[in-house]
Amino acid sequence: MKILMLFLILFSFSANGQSSKQLTDELSKVLKDELVRGKQFSIHFTKVNNGEINILSPSLPTDDLLLNKIKTVLKKDSLLQSKNSYFLHIYWDLYSTEVYSSIGKKVSEGFTNYSNYMPTPYGGIGLFVKNMVAELKRNNFDFQHYSRYQHQLEVYVDEKRNHSFMGSDKILSYLDSTKLIRWRIALYYGKPIKSIYEISLINPQPLSDSLKRIESAQAPEVFVWDQLYENQLVRYQSGIQQIPQGELIISFVLNASLNSFENPIIHRGNRDDAKKLMNFILMQHPFKNSFYWSEYPKSDRYYFYLK
Repeated sequence: MKILMLFLILFSFSANGQSSKQLTDELSKVLKDELVRGKQFSIHFTKVNNGEINILSPSLPTDDLLLNKIKTVLKKDSLLQSKNSYFLHIYWDLYSTEVYSSIGKKVSEGFTNYSNYMPTPYGGIGLFVKNMVAELKRNNFDFQHYSRYQHQLEVYVDEKRNHSFMGSDKILSYLDSTKLIRWRIALYYGKPIKSIYEISLINPQPLSDSLKRIESAQAPEVFVWDQLYENQLVRYQSGIQQIPQGELIISFVLNASLNSFENPIIHRGNRDDAKKLMNFILMQHPFKNSFYWSEYPKSDRYYFYLK
């Protein structure tokens, strides 16, 4: 009986709809290519009654050879059922030759909202920046002294809607009512989460007293680890093309098929300090907060850093 139970655990779709390790390992092995780095794509597929695989439009254009390799592996798997629809995601790591495959089984339960939301000020970012400019004028901000001024403000918003401003006092000391504007929390895979909204205040021309607005650059998605590390916020990002800025930066690949962080890299900072941060991340249960929807498991490289 114990042998049978172990077999069922290892070679069946799990309760949350993900595929067996045997299938994802085989896909990763077949798709390994030493010339491919930092690429990912996904497809939806079904298995029809005659065993053939019907692939719907992939997320990115891809070649027939790659799709045929995927079909060949999927056709041999006896656990894929013709009545179900599946989601396949492939991630080729940016810093190694490893390939990560994950498969989720789609569940039809109403109209689920699969969007993530970053924190936003009530009234919108446009009104927020407009209020900021008015307040800088009201408090006699020295526009001439800060000609071609460029600076970044950060608003930290926790999961209970508490917020605080971070950044240089050169501009924060001129803001009063702007700091009191309430913020909506970030929602990350269905759950409230700590986050940081970065605002780059940019004006390419010399500023003057007639300034009416400051452009707000598009903010990256920056989330904050649930626990403080040595009294510091641990920020993390994924799906980015450049390494984030920070004094200490590490990264892991989130292997969605195993629910684990692996393949660690030190990008910046002292080796011993980086290893301590790595252990801190791994000691916390990585999946207290979800990193993907169970129907759509996605592997990716996650960067953790201290500023």
